[in-house]
Amino acid sequence: FTSGNQNGFWESKSNLDKGLQLKSMLDAAGATTVITRTTNTTADDLPLSQIVAIANQSNVDFMLSIHSNAGNGIANYVLMIHYGADPTDTNIYPNYNPNNPTQKLLSDKSRAISTEIAKNLYANQLNTWSASYSVTGDKTFARIAMGWSDGYGVLRGLTVPGVISEGSMHDYIPETYRLMNMEYKWLEAWNFYKSFCAYYNGGIIPTGNIAGMVRDSRIKLETSYYKLKGQDEMFPLNGAKVTLIETGEVYTVDNLQNGVFVFKNLSPGIYHVKAQKEGYYEQTMEVTVSANKITYSNFKLNRVRNTPPEVVAYSPQVSITDSVNASTTITLTFNWDMDTESTEKAFSINPSVSGKFTWEDTNYRLRFTPDKPLEKNTIYTVTLA
Repeated sequence: FTSGNQNGFWESKSNLDKGLQLKSMLDAAGATTVITRTTNTTADDLPLSQIVAIANQSNVDFMLSIHSNAGNGIANYVLMIHYGADPTDTNIYPNYNPNNPTQKLLSDKSRAISTEIAKNLYANQLNTWSASYSVTGDKTFARIAMGWSDGYGVLRGLTVPGVISEGSMHDYIPETYRLMNMEYKWLEAWNFYKSFCAYYNGGIIPTGNIAGMVRDSRIKLETSYYKLKGQDEMFPLNGAKVTLIETGEVYTVDNLQNGVFVFKNLSPGIYHVKAQKEGYYEQTMEVTVSANKITYSNFKLNRVRNTPPEVVAYSPQVSITDSVNASTTITLTFNWDMDTESTEKAFSINPSVSGKFTWEDTNYRLRFTPDKPLEKNTIYTVTLA
């Protein structure tokens, strides 16, 4: 998406989507909620001090400021920045004194609730995390990490417990695409809701959820942006159809390179989930749904390859009398995406040459690069068994 495109990712919109969905859950459960904005406009964006005043005047049990984080594009983790300071921080701040029993109690309570939230967000198996969750006081974190003397504005002056929730890193591009999926944002809101139910004795949520991703079993996602090792490397199947057989509910995966699907608010029990995509063999999984939990079910679909593999092009394509640059690379192009391990084992050169294999065009093209230039005046024979 080009810069400024409203269809692209905006943290402000993502935060609002999570907040509105969380509000609906809490309202339905009988909670009294206050939300500081309901649209994604500048006019609706209140000053931080006014948000603090609203929380204090409403005497809320907890103030949740919903965010996602940004770093260097290669990290992805949960960060909870709660009101107050870390337990070991003895510094006295302009608006926080650890020796003040009221402020210390407020900090401890904020930390306890924030830790419950962090654990639930970190349990999200659709995400790929680069590190575990972190829970820290805003005074301590701002002083050490940011060089600020008095913490964060949206927590400064609170007389109620509160936290800034950095639920994930939105500049890690696979997560950016997930955060553009409404159901994925619903899962984060649900984990907030679950945390409040647990801390405020709201009871066990009687229903459960199924969430997963649909990706190719073998083809890697060939994009320039950074991907953590594991499921984020694999090609997501845009437009895949996922069916919850017992209810007949159908979820169509979006076209935003995330593969995400979610089935919400299910009665506990055994279900069967079927994933389908044109050009792939369908798969069905048996899934057990439990109350108060998200059950994860990730599909790795096998592509239908209904003709034998063959080499359709190669280089260098020369006759025995032609000369070839000594630093040439050898490429084989196939009619299908190939299994990399078995294809590399089938490849040989005589006389023997050491080198490295790389794959291009989603495993349709193999490239062999010798470790050093080939010998002059030598005939080499390349064979694919």
